[in-house]
Amino acid sequence: MSLKGIIFIATSLSCFALPVKADLVMLSGYDSYITSAVNNYVTGDEKTETIKTIPKSGWITPELDGLTNTVFYTFDTGHFEISFPNQLRNYSPKSGVNIQGQIYFTTTVDQESTLQGSYNTFSILSDEVILVGYLHDLTAGESLFENMQWSVTDNANLVFGGNVGNRSSFLSGNLINQLFKGHVYRFMFNVGASNPESYPDFFTGNGSISLSLIPVPVPISFLLFSCGLGFIASISTRNHACRNGAHKKAGD
Repeated sequence: MSLKGIIFIATSLSCFALPVKADLVMLSGYDSYITSAVNNYVTGDEKTETIKTIPKSGWITPELDGLTNTVFYTFDTGHFEISFPNQLRNYSPKSGVNIQGQIYFTTTVDQESTLQGSYNTFSILSDEVILVGYLHDLTAGESLFENMQWSVTDNANLVFGGNVGNRSSFLSGNLINQLFKGHVYRFMFNVGASNPESYPDFFTGNGSISLSLIPVPVPISFLLFSCGLGFIASISTRNHACRNGAHKKAGD
């Protein structure tokens, strides 16, 4: 078989063997947003920052009376994530920090996705701590994942998929779900902590929430087939070069 024939077969088969890359697409015309807020319940003051037209990445960080709530966000072709490395309540009585939002999206091909979420807090005294995540398939009218954990504690370590909370908690669905091309999905989240009492309390918190498409690996059979074609092609090229060399000698 000629080298051109081998390359043609390899190219043609690769079109069928390789998986199609999936993308997450943020949907316009829906109420997607991310809000970060800090509240001083004594004075009634509140500072919030909200972003509705979510670009590929950015950050918001409201600050008020020793309260800080920094949020970084990323939305790319296969991944959405918010991270909050710096929640701080610096001895502020009756105060709170909160992050909430939702995104509406679809996917370009059928593909599985995975959810991850964590919230870690430390406080001198007990705080109300909450971690919430919902994933709904609006096209099919189905709930794929619902998780709420609400506790009063001085140290919290909450993760999506857990079912702990001395105030309230529930869990249904799965962290890994099959998404379908063209379906409209809504991913909602809420995370925060508050000290409703009048005593001062030092608090720090951090964590992240994400939704990601699970990459489809290239089948090992395709890789072996490609290696075999490459080996055959190299032999064919070497034999072709040898024949050309032989012809040159004969001509001389």
